Amino acid sequence: MIKIKRLTFHLICSAILAVIGLVFTACNNDDPKPNSGSEDNEQITDEIVYLAAEDLTEYGYLKDGVYYELNHDKLTAKITAVAGGVTTLTPPKSIIFNGNNYTMPTKFGSGYIHAPSVETLKLSARYTAIEPLSGFTALKRIVISKDNENLKSSNGVVLSHDAKTLIYVPASIPTPFSIPASVTTINNRAITENLSIKQLTIPAIVKYVNGSIWKNQFEKLIIESSDTHFSDECFARNEELKEVVLPQGITEINNALFSYCTDLETINFPEGLTSIGSTAFRSCDLSEVSLPSTLAHIGDNVFEGCNDLKKIYYKAATFKSGSNALNVASLTEIHFTHRGEVTGLSATSFSNDIYNNCRLFIPKGYASAYAKEPFSLFKNVTEE
Repeated sequence: MIKIKRLTFHLICSAILAVIGLVFTACNNDDPKPNSGSEDNEQITDEIVYLAAEDLTEYGYLKDGVYYELNHDKLTAKITAVAGGVTTLTPPKSIIFNGNNYTMPTKFGSGYIHAPSVETLKLSARYTAIEPLSGFTALKRIVISKDNENLKSSNGVVLSHDAKTLIYVPASIPTPFSIPASVTTINNRAITENLSIKQLTIPAIVKYVNGSIWKNQFEKLIIESSDTHFSDECFARNEELKEVVLPQGITEINNALFSYCTDLETINFPEGLTSIGSTAFRSCDLSEVSLPSTLAHIGDNVFEGCNDLKKIYYKAATFKSGSNALNVASLTEIHFTHRGEVTGLSATSFSNDIYNNCRLFIPKGYASAYAKEPFSLFKNVTEE
């Protein structure tokens, strides 16, 4: 088996393959379709590729701008890279080498493929699945053959055959982008490492978002329905995300849902929200947070690492907090706005640093309601 060095591809393939790929640019220059709302309807036939010993290079077998790795023991083959300048890729059905037939996988993208110039990917009826394509940074559309019984494509994205599940969105899909109206489920990593989408809306028809939508470059996220269910960590590590709009009626924010969204500075917390999961906003860029009166539980380390968080407003009359849920070193003000006794907290709810350095604000005329621990432990208290 020819072993491919991934670091070599990252560092030098873009330059070397670009020179090779110029030969193929003219015959592969299909213009991608915009995200226009129509189902793709193309019959795609995959060919057999014939390789010879002289096609072997330092980086694998090279044919028509595509690099292949052959497993001579298992008689299997896979694509490992595509030459720069090649803009359309149709993977072959199989490889013939030395009279032997090497089968290609039916799941596309199961290993890293360095293909920075490919804008259109065409897959025949033989493909049963597609994996996230992190090496296809210029990819604008994927076309699935109309006779494929497992997958289909619409507006350049990959869907399940019944069009109800969103399977994959290309990294550079034309914008504005909208999730197809037929989709009720979004698969794990269906939208990942995307470079073109700046605003993502999860429409009300979507009921389940399984796994992660992460490492994208969208700046605004809008969730339309409180009936949509998300996995823990679903939107974690979207480091360009600045604003989140949550729907009215939402009751829970999952564990680590927005953790490490390091640019996140604006989010609304609607009335009706009852629970915020552990580490939900770890290392976000929030500076001020106003929590609703309906909030009953806040998990461990919810705002851990939010180093710019200065003010928190609590409106609830009773709630429970997890470990270090309310301990944020940067806090300068904590505002309790309930006009009456607040229950569910204890002396261990806050750290000594919070008690000593953070100012507690309570409703004017309600000092007696806040006379017990933990409120009595604050060194600086102001009625407002």
